[in-house]
Amino acid sequence: MRSLAVLLLLAVSGAIGCNQSEANTQTAPSNPVTNGLQISHRYSILNSSTAVLQLKNITSGPLSGVTIHYYNQDSRETMGYTVGTINPGRQKEIGVLESGWSIEPNEILTISAYGYDAVKYYFWLDNRGQLVASQGYGLKKLHQVQQGTYDFLK
Repeated sequence: MRSLAVLLLLAVSGAIGCNQSEANTQTAPSNPVTNGLQISHRYSILNSSTAVLQLKNITSGPLSGVTIHYYNQDSRETMGYTVGTINPGRQKEIGVLESGWSIEPNEILTISAYGYDAVKYYFWLDNRGQLVASQGYGLKKLHQVQQGTYDFLK
């Protein structure tokens, strides 16, 4: 039984190592979801230390299959939420009441929609204690964010 657990641990470690090296070499997607969605956040009215995600369709047609994958780096909790379709020019706000998840510092949100490449947003506290987010690609840039050497993408 113990050898099976060790074998499983080695297999998982190898798989994770492959994924990290792939993520470190990621480049900007050719058709990021930000071509169709304006992504921003505001502080939550319910809890000023958390945020509400704002997604606005900036295309002339409906955006379908809009999803958010939440990941908290501290607790390693993860959750997916389906926003669904956002009509042209319309904005949806997704906070704890809609998704059951409060956006906090040290979290990564992966946002996607049909026909677009997913984009990651990293949330952290800046040197003034403000919750900020930046779009990024891959684990290498996340490490740079944590070390304070990241040149933020716009």
